[in-house]
Amino acid sequence: MDDPSPNGGNGRDASGRFAPGNSGGPGNPRSRAARQLRDRLDDALFKVCSPDRLVSAIDAILRRAEAGDVPALKLLLERIGGLPAVTALLDRVEELERLMETTDEH
Repeated sequence: MDDPSPNGGNGRDASGRFAPGNSGGPGNPRSRAARQLRDRLDDALFKVCSPDRLVSAIDAILRRAEAGDVPALKLLLERIGGLPAVTALLDRVEELERLMETTDEH
């Protein structure tokens, strides 16, 4: 086995570690394509859901909540203040129980 050269052709020092100035590896060959896809998705989402449309949607939910629509009010409160810890825990327990029941049936 060849000894690593000190920052020679392989960019490693005498102990085999990457030496200062090493350019690193080639990286993930799919990262550029993935980044381009994410950028295109972001652009498409922005075209569909502009800031003005988002504000309009929030205003509509607020108007419904002010008119007495309890689910709309609940949605606003949960998004603004977060789920109460106890409610979140109870919801999770109920979901786990449902999952256990469906597992037992199969």
